[in-house]
Amino acid sequence: CIGKWHLGHLEPFDPNSHGFDYYFGIPYSNDMDHNFPEEVNYFEACNNPKDGYFNVPLRRNREIIEQPANQNTITKRYTEETIKFIKKIRKILYIYIWHIQCRTFRFFRRSILKEKVYAVLMAM
Repeated sequence: CIGKWHLGHLEPFDPNSHGFDYYFGIPYSNDMDHNFPEEVNYFEACNNPKDGYFNVPLRRNREIIEQPANQNTITKRYTEETIKFIKKIRKILYIYIWHIQCRTFRFFRRSILKEKVYAVLMAM
């Protein structure tokens, strides 16, 4: 399981407790666990996020490897982790990957608008 998991971040509810041998991702929505200044309201923070506004952890299995997760690069890192995992395992029964930017365009790379990848994101 790679990507966003929103079925519970505590051990009984995490991906490793639900049949996934491996997990790499943010264990809940990327706008939770916020840490933005009082003068910034939630909608402003979501529409114009800054590094550190959201203190979400990036986990590998049950270990926090980065907090706050650098969400500016999270889609690329999810993809790279998926490719690395496939190359390591060589045979896969099932891989679940959820790119957070398919749900929301927070921390969205504006340069992607010039790339064909944007059309793929919008189609999803």
